[in-house]
Amino acid sequence: MVWAGADNVPAVDIDLMRRLDASTLARQQAAVLVREWGRVEFTSNGLPDYLVRKATDDEVVDIIESWFVAATQIVALVTSNDSYGGGWSEREALNAASEAYRNRVNEILDDHDIAWQLVGDEMIPRSSTAMHATIIEPVLALTTGDARYSNVEKAYQAALRELKPGGSPSDAITDAATSLQEMLEALGARGNALGSLLADLRKRELLSPYDSKLAEAINALGDWVSADRSSRGDAHHVREASRDDAWLAVRVAGALILRLAAGRTR
Repeated sequence: MVWAGADNVPAVDIDLMRRLDASTLARQQAAVLVREWGRVEFTSNGLPDYLVRKATDDEVVDIIESWFVAATQIVALVTSNDSYGGGWSEREALNAASEAYRNRVNEILDDHDIAWQLVGDEMIPRSSTAMHATIIEPVLALTTGDARYSNVEKAYQAALRELKPGGSPSDAITDAATSLQEMLEALGARGNALGSLLADLRKRELLSPYDSKLAEAINALGDWVSADRSSRGDAHHVREASRDDAWLAVRVAGALILRLAAGRTR
């Protein structure tokens, strides 16, 4: 996996892309991961050795995704150098390299029948790729770079992180509820919970009359999504939230966020 990016970088611009060789990328990825993990895990043989010999499943996911951060950082460093003579658009060059890396990683995953897929710059379970295309990507496209939705994006991204290996399904449900609540507040609603936010949204006529049934559905679903995790704890003799519960929460929250955003423009 570590070699996939450098071995498949197209020669679109020698000045720019020659810096994306395997050893440079591995060192930069190691630096990214040390900051993310808060610990140094790499031997003198570096990241490739650690990936083969010691990495856990959730660390493998992090290592694969770290390529995008590392490559972006290297390109930024190269293009800021006074000696860089320019060439092909830096963004196009990086996009081409990213696509080559993504394709190679997915080929490796397919060859070994691993039920994961690299979509964009995130690893997701293969069973969720359709949901990623129809809900997750549109939600992130809506929120990224728009100050009004910055808190929506942060909470939704947090929910997605908790769905990865090593994450907490209960925390994912909480974060999904938070993202929906942040969306309601971004639309101008006031309140301290989903129910009161929806009531205020109706009062302010930010939900049209013919959306009343939708509002009721949102409230009912929102109550489930935002259910306090303690209701699933030992005191109630109910199991801890499962990953399926968490995926449903993320689907519901994402779909409602998109519906609310569309309603604003009608």
